[in-house]
Amino acid sequence: MEERMIRRIEGDPSNGKRSVAISHDLHQEEESDSGLRNHQFQPYHGPHKQSDDYPPRPVSPDTGHEIYTDGSKINNQVGAAYVHYYNGTETDSCLIRLGNQNKVFMAEVMAISKAIDYCIDKNIRNSKVVTDSRSTLMAIESTEEKRRIIIEIKKKLKLTKIQLQWVRAHSGTVGNERADALAKLATSKDQIDTEFGPSKAQVRYRGKELLATKWEERWNNSAKGSWTKKFFKEVEFSRLYGDFYYNQVLTSHRVFGAHQQRLFGGEGGCPSVEQLETIVHILLKCKIWGKERDDWPKRWLQKDISDSVFYSPFKKRRY
Repeated sequence: MEERMIRRIEGDPSNGKRSVAISHDLHQEEESDSGLRNHQFQPYHGPHKQSDDYPPRPVSPDTGHEIYTDGSKINNQVGAAYVHYYNGTETDSCLIRLGNQNKVFMAEVMAISKAIDYCIDKNIRNSKVVTDSRSTLMAIESTEEKRRIIIEIKKKLKLTKIQLQWVRAHSGTVGNERADALAKLATSKDQIDTEFGPSKAQVRYRGKELLATKWEERWNNSAKGSWTKKFFKEVEFSRLYGDFYYNQVLTSHRVFGAHQQRLFGGEGGCPSVEQLETIVHILLKCKIWGKERDDWPKRWLQKDISDSVFYSPFKKRRY
């Protein structure tokens, strides 16, 4: 994919605003399915009662068309909103409820997408869509972004004079505070308007969770591996040991007489005494290894075998 992007920063640094004007020379690219599912979309349009938590503040006149956007997640419910100001006066707004599994990032993206659609439908020229989400603006500017809704935003920006503008969150900008309040209100809507399917990262994470759960159930319910369970009470993805001899200690397999007798019917006794050759016998009792065991610090013999095996100096010993 090739994409040439011209980026212009405008605005007074002192007021916390930056406008990003983006024009695209967008070539054909492969779209990835975002899994967007639209329900019977009935977003609420119109003025809302101003909350006492967000009292109106004086705004500068002659600012033209500004559409502020925001996304929010409260009590595992996700909402998005935009609010239209013309010369400092609120004229319209829209609340959108997203699926509960969706992230705030996608709510921010949806709010911008709907705000752009609103500008196009109302034939509003030279408008500014304002957001406090840097990550969303970065995704829109990215040449590697493949989510369908963001690709559609890029295409719409190419055909219009809409500017994307960043504003610092909770800095007292009345439009931003208003959009924040409306996005929170959108989370409480009874009906879900639209939702995105899970991302690849979410699918991988959920798959890993399910795999760990099933693995843990099999581990706990299995009658096998009783020796190894002394060391590993629960399953872990991060655990990996590549030492051949150390793994035999952890599993009680291969060279130990007890394992040879159990699997192959061989002699399982220790050569020094008439006793089954187990790991505990070799490490703590066997006379053959008595000299090596005498070199151990006394505290090693006071430890439980499950603790000693993981002790770093112990792991470095070779027999």
